[in-house]
Amino acid sequence: MKRWLSFLVPVYVLVCLFYCCVTVDVDKSLQYRRFIPASIAFILPFVYTTSISSLYISHLVVGLSYVITAPLFNFLTFGATAVDLSLPYDVAFGLYIFPALVFVHFVLSKLVNLKVSAVIVTVLDLILFLPNVFQFAYYLKFKHTLTSNGTMVIYQTNFSEALEYLSSLGAFEIVCAGVLPLILMASFYKVNVDLSKQLKAFSITSSKYKYYALAVVLVAVSCYSMTDLYRRIYFNDLCVDTYNYFKSIEKYENGREDILKKLVVKPNTKQSAETIVLVIGESATRNYMSAFTPMEDDTTPWLNEQKNTKNFFLINNSYACASYTVAALERALTNSNYYNDTTFNQSVSIIDIAKKAGYKTYWFSNQGTIGASDTPITLVAETSDVKKWLCNETEVDKVLFDEELLRYFDLVDPNENNFIIFHLMGSHIDYQNRYPKHFRKWTNDDTDKVAAYQNSLLYTDYVLEQIYNVAKDKLDLSAMVYFSDHGSDPNRRRSPDESGFIWFRIPMFIYVSDKYKETHSHIYDVINTRKDAYFSNDLTYDTVCGLFDITSNYYDERNSLTSDKYGYNKNNVKAGFGNKFVKDDSNRTN
Repeated sequence: MKRWLSFLVPVYVLVCLFYCCVTVDVDKSLQYRRFIPASIAFILPFVYTTSISSLYISHLVVGLSYVITAPLFNFLTFGATAVDLSLPYDVAFGLYIFPALVFVHFVLSKLVNLKVSAVIVTVLDLILFLPNVFQFAYYLKFKHTLTSNGTMVIYQTNFSEALEYLSSLGAFEIVCAGVLPLILMASFYKVNVDLSKQLKAFSITSSKYKYYALAVVLVAVSCYSMTDLYRRIYFNDLCVDTYNYFKSIEKYENGREDILKKLVVKPNTKQSAETIVLVIGESATRNYMSAFTPMEDDTTPWLNEQKNTKNFFLINNSYACASYTVAALERALTNSNYYNDTTFNQSVSIIDIAKKAGYKTYWFSNQGTIGASDTPITLVAETSDVKKWLCNETEVDKVLFDEELLRYFDLVDPNENNFIIFHLMGSHIDYQNRYPKHFRKWTNDDTDKVAAYQNSLLYTDYVLEQIYNVAKDKLDLSAMVYFSDHGSDPNRRRSPDESGFIWFRIPMFIYVSDKYKETHSHIYDVINTRKDAYFSNDLTYDTVCGLFDITSNYYDERNSLTSDKYGYNKNNVKAGFGNKFVKDDSNRTN
């Protein structure tokens, strides 16, 4: 036991210390538990074959490269500004892949001749090692970790462009790119030949059952590391997300030309230069917003001032159609909803409608661009005439608060008809990173999730006020709509399958100007009756279509709060991926 502990304790402590140093604002306790079996697996070759462990160098280098590379370079790049930063799967994979490689090497050394076994494991080492070498070289070159922006450029680069880029490199860089892989291959091969000899000569003279049990464990470790963990590591995640992104574009665009040819949009009133703004919030719930829910803390002072005016209409019974962003927004922004059978890839977006109606379209976002939580939204955003993402245009070391989006108003021509979408970071977890320090009204303790959540809502209220004021002063703001993609519960960690209605009770308001009231009086009169209407945000598309005051073969007036044909009430409005009815919400206001 002492021998085991002499290996295990330092390995486990060093791994946990390293992980702690390169991780930001996440609960680390789960990963500390995850690293216990991984550390045990890591030390097995040293415990059972101590005499030849010095020859494990190539396999050890490969394993440690996963433990270190992605977590370290991500921390060096984003550590100062990251909301949360944790790459436990890379660390765990690195710990598991080392004994797995040793085991594969041991089996091969018994089955084939020495040189063949050395060649095979050298190829395995290189295949596994090169992604980390590439990330290392990328960081040295750009002083920035590899991100989706980098993988997107690489994915779209053809052979001639690659040659052109290589020709732009200096002689030293070209030599390194050509010679170092050869040196690496030769070094790995030499070590692996020596190790093959030792493993072939290694014989089990006693306690055979102990080694049989070890073999079973290592088989399990090998299968687990290559089938489950490998697909979750940072580099693979980037590659898969990038591949899926471009495949999604291809799928989204296939047949899209035919759909748009069928799209007919006819304005019902004569247009002058006007601007309509749609603001998409993040993780805001009515339960903690004083404009919607009576509470001691005033988390929405600006909205409280506006809600009793003749121009603002708070929709007090609005609900999210889903509890995570993609499922909600791919329907809120298109004519696909949980009440029809239209799929996202066959849908028409609100951007398409706006363009056909004669508006210049803008998308300004403080969220991401690709990945499981962004791609479908980005597909819609990319069809805008002008699209900007703060994460692509702001210095790495700058915190991205939502008010930074206001700079993009300078890109909008006030003499045109404009449709602008702002996608806020809002109250995205972790809440304490969503607002400047001077908005810490209720706490200075970042562990107080409720107070931090309320601070984030207070800041969102301020951002909405600024968007409204700038659009009103600089542009002819005719209408403004705000809704959140889904809610959140600061007393509970987020789950995509969350069933509590707090996740679905979202804020929504509609603002219309005095000028809009005059030119679209019939719409104003209808909206004026909608404050207590029941609504789910997958009907946002049709509601905005109604604000455009159009007739279209892709606009269903029965889904629009602006129409007297609106056909929903507490008995048929759905939430929770179309599986829940809001009539079952015990906290309904009526």
